[in-house]
Amino acid sequence: MTTPAPDTVAPATDTEALAVRDLTLRYWSKDGSYVEALTDIDLRVREREFVALLGPSGCGKSSLLRIICGLTQPTSGEVLYHGRSAAAVSRRVGLVPQAATLLPWLSVLENVKMPAKILHLPKREAHERAMELLEMTGLTGFTKHYPKQLSGGMQQRVSVARALLHDPDFLLMDEPFAALDALTRDRMAAELQSIWLATKKTVIFVTHSIPEAVFLADRIVVMTPRPGRVSAQFTVKAERPRGLDRVYPESEELAVSIRQILEEHEKGAPA
Repeated sequence: MTTPAPDTVAPATDTEALAVRDLTLRYWSKDGSYVEALTDIDLRVREREFVALLGPSGCGKSSLLRIICGLTQPTSGEVLYHGRSAAAVSRRVGLVPQAATLLPWLSVLENVKMPAKILHLPKREAHERAMELLEMTGLTGFTKHYPKQLSGGMQQRVSVARALLHDPDFLLMDEPFAALDALTRDRMAAELQSIWLATKKTVIFVTHSIPEAVFLADRIVVMTPRPGRVSAQFTVKAERPRGLDRVYPESEELAVSIRQILEEHEKGAPA
């Protein structure tokens, strides 16, 4: 894949695309215990912005993402897309889960086109769109392959292409590269940057990795241990496109600051 030249970079606009207001999530777990997963979450995301949610395991990052995409209802608070409820614009959201969750009996092309049936998209347009996305993700030569014939990184590329089939405004990604080896993970991060620069989507990206967040994001939202709150937010000022082989002193300093905050949270977390 070819990374777009700097003059093709479209920065985030000043338009507010997403608003999470006074959001709280509490529930009874299967073992009968009462869980306060999220509390008093306030978050604003601008159109075309790439936001990374970063925090310790169990802090509610994935729960927040599920609420944002309408799969989980909060106990209180609301999520608005351009001033409208999440339920009203669910078709404008694409979700990339932790695991690729591809259907093993479908080919790569068929897996990418699967949302077309659910959303009742025209078959011809869906096929053309799927082929464009497979070319963008470097999978043109694998359209007839099945998931078991692909590496983990390639399966996640298929998952990303599938999430983009209906041309959503928002791309929500829940630790999509966590199960990959370090080299593949770095390569996928670089490819995701290229896809984001080309598609100009608004992205919310959940991760445990500080380097991954610093490399990919315009802004990093750091969360506390459970119950998850927004602890701090950082703007990443390194120019785009960013290269894995380049050193950005300001990004290294930012990573140190974020790590210090997470370590302080860990010390203060209950045993």
